[in-house]
Amino acid sequence: MLRPARLILACLLALQILLALHIPNSGRLKTAVGAPPTLTAVRLASLDDGPLAGYAISLFLQAFDAQAGAQLPLRSADFRSIRAWLELAFALNPQSGYALMLGAVDYAETAHLHDELVHSAIPQAPAILDFVERGFRADPAAHWRWLVHAFWVARYRLHDDQRASAEAQLLRNAPPEAGIPQWARELDLFLPPPKEPITARLALPQRLASRELASEPGELLRLDTHVR
Repeated sequence: MLRPARLILACLLALQILLALHIPNSGRLKTAVGAPPTLTAVRLASLDDGPLAGYAISLFLQAFDAQAGAQLPLRSADFRSIRAWLELAFALNPQSGYALMLGAVDYAETAHLHDELVHSAIPQAPAILDFVERGFRADPAAHWRWLVHAFWVARYRLHDDQRASAEAQLLRNAPPEAGIPQWARELDLFLPPPKEPITARLALPQRLASRELASEPGELLRLDTHVR
């Protein structure tokens, strides 16, 4: 039988051969990472060592961004493919938050900058945040930290308060056994209060006027200003 160290080495060599197919060999930078290998192919190459393969996929994706020390231009990034690689890494090793961390911390905000730069018809940043949300739902106890960061990206980078509110509610409503700290369950405190419908804003002035409690012209003017 192979010793553990030799088994790990064999797995890494197999993965290296598989991933090398995606690395440019012409001396030019490859600007698009391309579609990832299938889950079955990676499992075979890693001798069904999911955690090892998941880490290898994540490291490959990070290394691709800086080929030969050169940072790839943001405009050329292919975030659909990047998300597919992240999903593959998470499928191989769902207990690890590495792929979710990359999605929430590295790629979601960068994808938002890319969306704005190229005026993307189908923004990719929300799709990456969707991936982080799915990871949280799969194991809230293990992955709540990355949903907290996704909330921050949605609130302060995408300025998408509707998404941020939904993510805050996921954290607030997580089961107690998830062990999420109270501060993380109260992120909705960082959101602006919901706007009252115009009918609710009109209700009090209308009631006051109907009871002749605001019969003075000055008071009526003040109420009109409040409604507007």
